[in-house]
Amino acid sequence: MPGDWIKMRTDLYRDPKVIMIADQLMCEDGQLAGYISQVTQRDSNVTSNVMRNVTVGALVTLWGVTRNDGTRDGDDAIIKFANRGVIDDIVDLPGFGDALASVGWVIEDDMGLRFPRFFELHNVDPSEDQKEKNRDRQRRYRERKRNVTVTSFRNAREEKSRVENISLSLCEGFAEEWKRWCDYFLATQGRDLDEISAETTLMELSRRGPEKAAKDITFSILKNAKSILDSDNDLSKRNQTTKSKNKLRI
Repeated sequence: MPGDWIKMRTDLYRDPKVIMIADQLMCEDGQLAGYISQVTQRDSNVTSNVMRNVTVGALVTLWGVTRNDGTRDGDDAIIKFANRGVIDDIVDLPGFGDALASVGWVIEDDMGLRFPRFFELHNVDPSEDQKEKNRDRQRRYRERKRNVTVTSFRNAREEKSRVENISLSLCEGFAEEWKRWCDYFLATQGRDLDEISAETTLMELSRRGPEKAAKDITFSILKNAKSILDSDNDLSKRNQTTKSKNKLRI
């Protein structure tokens, strides 16, 4: 149940307003005066510390009831049709409602009891807390995705730049054909040539000579090849030659 959960500050015991509430509950003319020793300073110090713990425990009880039975109005929580006497009955401490009002933690208005900034200061709506966690998780995911995309784009651009630099030094005499091959490879394979493949292919083409390299590239594109073929090993021409010889024999 959402109402079973509340947030409690670990430093609440030393909150100045908690100390003020405890002191007001202990004052000589307060409703608890008859139950508190006013004899010695030592008794007063011990009682003051105990009353602060009592105050914290009462606040936990009150805020739990408010969270469970109250309604939300912005960051405020409201217990409708109630008065400060109801607070005394909830926590079993006479005068606790008045003490709470004196520090501004509750206001009695036409709607009932209003706890200002309840969800901001003393509590969190579990559904809002979960939504905030989801938003934070989605933000971190988008940041990771953006970083990966930027890094991938940067790496791809650097890789392409290195390939282009290699091309300039190795494809002299057949640069136009090599560019056609790079564009063809990107169109058919969906990616640019990597640095190692480009360097290996260009070194092989350079050994063939500019004229032969240009011819082999053109031949490979016409054949829809995935790699550079040797145009001298055209099987289709061989087959046609064989068929022609067979016809002559007949």
